[in-house]
Amino acid sequence: VPVPSSMSQISDIETVLAPGVVQNEKIVYNKDNKRIVYYTVSADITNDDTLDIYCNYKDNQNKTFGMATLKEQVASAKLKHENYRVVAAQNAAIYNMTTGRPKGAFVMMGNDVSDEKEGNKYPFFAILKDGTPMIGFPDEYSQYKGSLKEAVGGVHVLVHNGNNVLKES
Repeated sequence: VPVPSSMSQISDIETVLAPGVVQNEKIVYNKDNKRIVYYTVSADITNDDTLDIYCNYKDNQNKTFGMATLKEQVASAKLKHENYRVVAAQNAAIYNMTTGRPKGAFVMMGNDVSDEKEGNKYPFFAILKDGTPMIGFPDEYSQYKGSLKEAVGGVHVLVHNGNNVLKES
């Protein structure tokens, strides 16, 4: 993923976490000369039946809303699934800070708990039931509802089709 033109890249360290899973650590300076370190993870889910992307939530379920740290979510997923190895985890969805209810689209293992109005309000990342990964934009949730296997809402789309689409300020 290219670094925005307003930033100066200092380093880009690539680490293979597992076959088909690569982490990049980038260090950049922004236009105000502040150092920023960020991580991206790429997963090739097209060529390996043992590699999948899953959404997760408190207690490895999304029927009862609540709050849990990323570390707690990974631990509960490992407890509930045999031969389950997490190689990368990322906070993703925005949520209500009082109830823990995800905002925007949220589908976990085919269980869609999205409010349709909220789902259409935000962009989202999803894995379709046929295994295809996708990025949905605001107002697109309704057309994919019913075909989502996993989905998390977000606030901004940063990259789409390999291009930086976030407007720089």
